Amino acid sequence: MTGMLYAIHPYLSILSIPDWVLLFGFCGFYANNTVNRITLDKDKQTVIVNKLNFLGGMTAGCDKIMIRDIQYMGEYKNEYMTFEYFGLPPILMKLMTMNLSKLEKDPVTGDAKSESVPEEEKNTFKHFSSFMVNNSWYLIPLDTKTFKKSVITEELFNHVIHGRQKAILKYDYSALEAEDDKLKKNMEYLMELKND
Repeated sequence: MTGMLYAIHPYLSILSIPDWVLLFGFCGFYANNTVNRITLDKDKQTVIVNKLNFLGGMTAGCDKIMIRDIQYMGEYKNEYMTFEYFGLPPILMKLMTMNLSKLEKDPVTGDAKSESVPEEEKNTFKHFSSFMVNNSWYLIPLDTKTFKKSVITEELFNHVIHGRQKAILKYDYSALEAEDDKLKKNMEYLMELKND
């Protein structure tokens, strides 16, 4: 769009400055702070977090974070760019998402629930849960279609991003351990089939 405006008249390219500001805001804050992977360590006191880079690609480095240092910052809504309106300039996307409402929260814990995301807003990257550690922001998209498959349990996920160390230690891992044993048996069976 900038090139098209510049081709008409060089001074018209100034009209695209708000679009570039929104684009750089999205890349600098949302894409750069989005969590790609969060793993609870075996000691249940630290998590290993991998973020995306400013272009949305995976980074090689991982941060090891103490759960007690996590400070939950609440739900964030993406006001820069969404993936719902493909092909529109960022300034029009911002105008179309200004009335975006927050997600429904759990009445007991106050956690934002991924199942309260409407079906038409899935995979638009509008709703994020956020936490902060040592002046670094971490954003977790709640509106992806595979969110439920990506986390083991949403309850444990919320305990981690809220920094609830006691709740993580008291959590009943027996069902998860049974599932892990089942997966190990399946892998051993597959290895036996491969060797035969």
